[in-house]
Amino acid sequence: MRTIRVTSIIFSLIIAISGCEQPNQIKVDGKHSMMRSFMQLKQRMKFREGVEFEVAFWSLKQKSGSEDVFRNLVAGKTPEEVIEMGKQYFADRKSQNDPQYTQHASWDSMIEEVITKVKTPVTKKNQPSTNPAQNKANRIMGF
Repeated sequence: MRTIRVTSIIFSLIIAISGCEQPNQIKVDGKHSMMRSFMQLKQRMKFREGVEFEVAFWSLKQKSGSEDVFRNLVAGKTPEEVIEMGKQYFADRKSQNDPQYTQHASWDSMIEEVITKVKTPVTKKNQPSTNPAQNKANRIMGF
């Protein structure tokens, strides 16, 4: 009986230790592990937080220029830290009068616009094609 108890305690400790691998941080062992980590973190978030996290993540990628610089920038960061860095980057670009950022009143208004675009389905009515063959194919398909 004692052997079973000791074995179960050791097994529980092993599971607990292996699970303490900072699950709320971005892992950057490689490009694929970084993206997998990003997607896993995003899937655990509420919709709005996930959108903020994604916008901040890709903004920081654009800011960094190279893959190595970007990996070093987000390595071990939590989603909240990435969002804060994204907000700071937004404020910096807006203060430099970047037209891509000055069109938005604030970070929150930019996020609301992104959410609106994400929730709007792509249809023939809101995404018309300039290609006559594509328009004909859409008519045939019933779009």
